[in-house]
Amino acid sequence: MLDLKLALEQWILNFGFNAYWANLIGDAIFFISLLLISYIANILIKKSIPLIVTRLVRKTKTNWDDIMLKRKVFTRLSQLAPILIIYYGIPNVFPEAPDFILLVQKTVRIYLVFWVALIIDSFLRSLNDIYESYDSAAERPIKGYIQVVQIIVYV
Repeated sequence: MLDLKLALEQWILNFGFNAYWANLIGDAIFFISLLLISYIANILIKKSIPLIVTRLVRKTKTNWDDIMLKRKVFTRLSQLAPILIIYYGIPNVFPEAPDFILLVQKTVRIYLVFWVALIIDSFLRSLNDIYESYDSAAERPIKGYIQVVQIIVYV
């Protein structure tokens, strides 16, 4: 990756820019490329995962996967890909800027915690729906326990 970055900066230098601007433009191009890769991955995964999962879910005889599909557990899981691309890609884009890497990774972690909480919430709601589909659920409801876990997740 460093060789590619140096080659890009050299190419920019050939246009008459000084080293500062070549480095800045190179960093901007790599950062925009990382965001573009993340965006493309997000689109591809958002389009393909629900189609694939829906086809697989429809073929099974169990209803728990239908409930998880209805509660969007799989769709929300697909949101992790672009987050992880940015989290692990940013150190390769800015290896000489540890403070900026730390800032971006902390921001991405906050976003990741938000999505993980939503995924857990969807999973817990689907777990409750699955449990309520059984006859014994009327005698021993678990909704209260699930709500306690949801509170813990969100706090």
